[in-house]
This record gives sequence, C-alpha cells and structure tokens, in this order.
Amino acid sequence: MIRARFLVPLFALSLLVPFAIAQDKPAATTGTISGKVTTADGKAAANVTVRVMAPEAAAATGEKKPENQAKGAKGAKAGKHAPPVAQGTTDQDGNYKIENVPAGDYNVVAAAKGVGMGHAKVSVKAGETATVDITLKAMKPKA
Repeated sequence: MIRARFLVPLFALSLLVPFAIAQDKPAATTGTISGKVTTADGKAAANVTVRVMAPEAAAATGEKKPENQAKGAKGAKAGKHAPPVAQGTTDQDGNYKIENVPAGDYNVVAAAKGVGMGHAKVSVKAGETATVDITLKAMKPKA
C-alpha cells in the first residue's frame, strides 16, 4: 500500500506536467485563407475550386528563366505551372476556408468550368486568417 506522503508530491507533479508541455509548443508557422467567391452578377458561386499558388519567383525578382527552361528548349516543361500550395472548394453559399497554408505571399485563383475565373493576391501570416473575396469573370473563348 502506498503511503499518503508519497501521493502528495506525485499529485503536485501531475498538475505541473501539462503546463510544461504547453510551453514547449512551437510557434505557428501556418495561417488560413477564407472568403467568398461570387459570379459577375453577384450570386454565390458553389462548388468552385480555389487554389493557393506561390507567385512565380522569376516574375517577382525580374530574373530571366534559365536557358534549359526557355520556351521550346528540350526537356523544358513549357506552359507548366507549379502545383498549388493548397486548395479547397466553395460551399453552396460560395464560402471557402483553406487551412495550414505556410506563411507567405500567394495568388489565390478561383475557377469553375463554364462560369469563369478570378484571382487575388494575399499575404498569409502565421496563426492568422486572411480574408480574400473573389469575383469570377467570364473567360474569353479561345480562337
């Protein structure tokens, strides 16, 4: 049988452990992007794909593409874009929420086949939610 004098320190220690663990949590490194997607006439756009894209480094810095990535170069993936950092879909009311987006600057692109496309720029801060509303504009048919 355990004596009471051993239980008191053990009980006190058990109260302190959760506080020690909580203080060791790393700081948040991701944020959230949320908003609403509407059509050109102001109606909610349901079931629209919303993608979070990293801005192209070359465009942001003015750097030229390496020769092996120039248009028409062998082995180049001309016209290919980097995959989205994150993505989601709007609900019936046109609302979306994309969590766990690494902190940074992004282009948010919303597109629905037969409806249109829209985009906006956003800065995501760790532990915060950035709100980005997007209006879809009709896409011009390819000639």
